[in-house]
Amino acid sequence: MAQSDHPIGVTRACRSGTPWTASPNTAASAQPSPAWKSGVGRGRGHLLLGQTGGRRSGEDHALRPHLSIRRLRRRRHPQRRSPAMSRHLALGSLLLPPIVLLILHAPMTEQAEILESVPDLQKAMYVNVDGYPCVRLLNVSGEIGCSNPGNVKIVAPIVEFKNADGQLSQPLTLLVMLIFLCRVSNDHNFVQNVAGVLVESQDHSQSSGFSPVRKFPQAEFAPYKRQNYEWNPIGSGIMWERYNFPVFLLSKNSTLTVQEVVRNNHRTNEAEPIDVAEFDLVMQTTKAGTHDSESCLREHSCLPLGGYR
Repeated sequence: MAQSDHPIGVTRACRSGTPWTASPNTAASAQPSPAWKSGVGRGRGHLLLGQTGGRRSGEDHALRPHLSIRRLRRRRHPQRRSPAMSRHLALGSLLLPPIVLLILHAPMTEQAEILESVPDLQKAMYVNVDGYPCVRLLNVSGEIGCSNPGNVKIVAPIVEFKNADGQLSQPLTLLVMLIFLCRVSNDHNFVQNVAGVLVESQDHSQSSGFSPVRKFPQAEFAPYKRQNYEWNPIGSGIMWERYNFPVFLLSKNSTLTVQEVVRNNHRTNEAEPIDVAEFDLVMQTTKAGTHDSESCLREHSCLPLGGYR
């Protein structure tokens, strides 16, 4: 493997042409996945947000993040089911090219047009919106990024989380503003009931400034002892956190879609079905025993981002 020409980081283009960045000593999947497609839809009383996208030839192990929303009867705890695909290593950047979420135009009725094929059904049920998944990365210190907590599918109701001091009484999928993400990730008692997080897309975060890196980026490599100076005052450090729940950054359109789902859930009573988020498969999990970049490279289950140093 050739030496990297980028001592600080490297930018790599994905299939869609959207660049993604990573720092040295960070490992990625040996077989990068193509641009992902996922979606949401509604039919006969259920709302279904799901991901599609088959394997390429020779790609027998890469798992894609899979977010779905569907309508279920109210239940006390989230449903967990085993994934249909085999478990293996799949690593990528914290923000990848847009996934595609789909939502149904209207519930199907007996008077609906006769559908003769699966493409006809998809065309009748879905329109496209988009979002971005947070995935799992490895470095020399361990794991960062997002992943399902186990090898199971997670299903949980969606609620909007506006009160930064609020508490959760049951496992829920939270629709949050960006400023609340730090609370979600730092309060260990609070996160016990966080099944997943959907981050709203908001323009004011760009105007006010937001940075996922730390206030003193790469402080450990600084040539001087004082490391409390805030070179990056708006830094949040969330890029280097480890989340044991799936996180999706919603686009503007998909934010409106999920907000409508949350409003519908709030209006329904206990006897009516509710819309839940379903995080399918093991979201960018790591192979057993390979929880840092060194062990991952030794097992040949990933490749370094930016080359060896």
